Amino acid sequence: MTCSVYAFPLDAAHGGGSYSGFNWLVSQHRLVRASDIFIKNAGWLKALTALADADRQDLGNLPSWAPKLDFADTRHWVLGADGLGLAYSAAQFTGFEEGGLGGVDVIPWAKLTPYLRKDGIVPQSDWTATLPPTNHS
Repeated sequence: MTCSVYAFPLDAAHGGGSYSGFNWLVSQHRLVRASDIFIKNAGWLKALTALADADRQDLGNLPSWAPKLDFADTRHWVLGADGLGLAYSAAQFTGFEEGGLGGVDVIPWAKLTPYLRKDGIVPQSDWTATLPPTNHS
């Protein structure tokens, strides 16, 4: 689930907002953790940051004052069949308010394959098609 908060502080003419994600493991009665998805110490955060920052750059030149984002913060994650969504407001993600309130940038599971736990919560059918075939003979 993706949540959005938008407010006009002190009756300002222009508001501001933020986005966050919410992923719940019903069977375990808790929020999803990075360790439910990724192999510990496999470099997943560096890879995820590089992929997300490339998407940020594709939206336009990031100003030097654009916020540095912590992509390990699972409050901004939205798990989907197509990939790991990162939910941010436009100002957080690009550094500019223009372009709408924000949204979700989806990093395909296929790009994260080397870092995914085989016994994790991401259904393997969503990403194993991208793995090279193995010879089990």
